[in-house]
Amino acid sequence: MFDEIQCGLGRTGTFLACEQYGVNADVVTLAKGLAGGIPAGAFLAGEKTADVLQSGDHGSTFGGNPLASAAGIAVLDTIANPAFLGEIARKGQKFKTILELWNHPHITEIRARGMMFGIDLDIEAWPILEAALKENPGLLLLSAGTNTLRLLPPYIISDAEIDQGLEIVKKMLD
Repeated sequence: MFDEIQCGLGRTGTFLACEQYGVNADVVTLAKGLAGGIPAGAFLAGEKTADVLQSGDHGSTFGGNPLASAAGIAVLDTIANPAFLGEIARKGQKFKTILELWNHPHITEIRARGMMFGIDLDIEAWPILEAALKENPGLLLLSAGTNTLRLLPPYIISDAEIDQGLEIVKKMLD
């Protein structure tokens, strides 16, 4: 089973993150970006698990919603475009290249797949986040544990916004 709720749907540069590992999962869970911000979730079942749930076994308070379904189709049509996924991969590589070129003494490791980043630090991440957000209220930064900055930029981020956002992060690390 692969939980692709956050890393699926193009986030890592392929439709599903498990594709990058050559894995054909028996079950894959999807949500978050599935309907472009409209609440939706899904699970995909392979041959081994396709008959585990029968019609009526699982219910939902908003399942089958026409708006969520239409939004999901629009998202899937967009992500299925190889050019779209290529752009995610290109932007992700740009992020990673810039971060690596810094050779910053506080960065101990950069973990990246497409537009999903974990920047491990030798210092606590939260004070850096607080400083960045105080000076740049429109910036969205997260942590993942005590010493990791987590970046999940929007798919539509421009190259200029990548440069600007990373300059802010670098300034906060110095």
